[in-house]
Amino acid sequence: MLFQALAQQNLKREVALSATNFFAVAEMTAVTDCVVTLPRLIYRRLAHDPRLRILSAPVDRGTFPVEMAWHVRYRHDPAHRWLRGLVGQLIGELAASVRR
Repeated sequence: MLFQALAQQNLKREVALSATNFFAVAEMTAVTDCVVTLPRLIYRRLAHDPRLRILSAPVDRGTFPVEMAWHVRYRHDPAHRWLRGLVGQLIGELAASVRR
């Protein structure tokens, strides 16, 4: 979706780096001339860093899924079900607060 939105505005995305941790990418960006696209929750935490400049994206980036995974043996475990429910509730509340 991002690539199509950029193409509609005659913009092109060149990926120079890929990482599995948002905060690691932010640190790498702070010491290079690269640009990074981060979720709002993450960049709000990084906004105080004077090495970074926060800008709005030129296109709507949409959303991405957040998922939980667990071993099948815990599927029906009461304590594990409670924990999954709690984590799901907290993520929902956090997502609602970020949208504000």
